[in-house]
Amino acid sequence: RECLFPHRRFSEITGRIAEQHHYSVTNKAAAGLMIAGPSGVGKTSLIRFYQEQFPRFSDGGVTRIPVLTVSTPAGPTVKNLAQAILASLGDPAAHRGSAEEKTQRIHLFLERCEVEIVFLDEFHHFFYTESTKHFRHISDWLKGLMDASHVALILVGLPEGEEVVKANPQLWRRFSSRSLLSAFNFDDADDFIEFRGLMKAFQEALPLEIAV
Repeated sequence: RECLFPHRRFSEITGRIAEQHHYSVTNKAAAGLMIAGPSGVGKTSLIRFYQEQFPRFSDGGVTRIPVLTVSTPAGPTVKNLAQAILASLGDPAAHRGSAEEKTQRIHLFLERCEVEIVFLDEFHHFFYTESTKHFRHISDWLKGLMDASHVALILVGLPEGEEVVKANPQLWRRFSSRSLLSAFNFDDADDFIEFRGLMKAFQEALPLEIAV
């Protein structure tokens, strides 16, 4: 699990994330990208890899967080999603306050900690909000947070997460850039050759003697 094998899809999507990150920092403007894929294809590994390139550090008594990763709660609401963001930022009082108060603290901490990019993992949980009204509320809140913070926001989750974005025209416009992290297709010659190469690299990384 400690070994990473950056295959073609992995590298391409990492590059697209870096483009959104660079655009947002350079232009001081929000940027959006959606990454969808079935379970087990390496979405979480991709997030972890990118975050490791930009670790947190202390600067003058303030923790700088270039890359923030947040896991979307099951059955998300504005209040529990805001709490999850605050907890990821390291706020010891993440559970305290109304949704409005938590939102204000998020804006404060995003600016103070100089957050440049946010990964919102398990985004497909939005698909299972309690009602259409709740869905509209939280998706509008996310749009507002994105516009106000000027950070790059990367939505990561199962393919049904795309239906969430489609259901809100304003989100759809902001996340017109989308990438699919798919499994290898053995009916595709190039995919099969690449998969064999990965298996060889995996074998060489194992602490076992390779029989000739």
